[in-house]
Formats: sequence, structure tokens, C-alpha cells
Amino acid sequence: MRPGCDLGKVVRSPDCGSVYRDNVVRGLQLRVSRSGQMSFLVYYRTRDGIERRPKIGSFPEMSVVEARRLARAIKETVSMGGDPSGQWKQRRREVHLGEVFEQALSEHWG
Repeated sequence: MRPGCDLGKVVRSPDCGSVYRDNVVRGLQLRVSRSGQMSFLVYYRTRDGIERRPKIGSFPEMSVVEARRLARAIKETVSMGGDPSGQWKQRRREVHLGEVFEQALSEHWG
């Protein structure tokens, strides 16, 4: 983990296999894979102490400015007691369970 830095400068010449912390928005990180793929993450901890680090986008599809804006919005939600990553995971599970239920209904009772 690299110390806080300006992600706008890092995306021009990143080190592969590194994680950079933004010095503008606390919790915003840029992960650079060994293959050079760059992903924005937001680190936060819920009120229950659960650590989350959801991916919020990829560079260059998402700019540093957009990543900072989204990270601020996520952090604001967390400060009010929310857990965006937990909610996203819950929605994905619900969709899958709904699909399984509908498939079972159509196969066995429809």
C-alpha cells in the first residue's frame, strides 16, 4: 500500500501490482494489477466494524474526478449508517434466489 498521493498523477505511470491511496478523498484507492489493469476501490468500515472495499470503477472508463465524486457519495452514505457494498451484495443474492424460485415453479408446478 502506497502512502497518500495524487491519483491524477499516478494513472499516468503506475507501478503494476500496487495499491495507491488518494490524498484528496480519504478511503479512495487505485489498485493496479500485475497486468496493468487499474481499478478504483473505496475502503470503509461499517458501524458494526465490518471492513469493505468495493470496486467502484475502472480507469480509464472512470476518471479520477468521477471516482472521487462517487467515493464521497459512498462515504456520506456510510457516515449516516449505510452500507452500500452490503446492500449491493444483498440485491445480487435476492436476484439469484428469485431466479431459482421462478425456475423451480416453472419446472415443477408450471
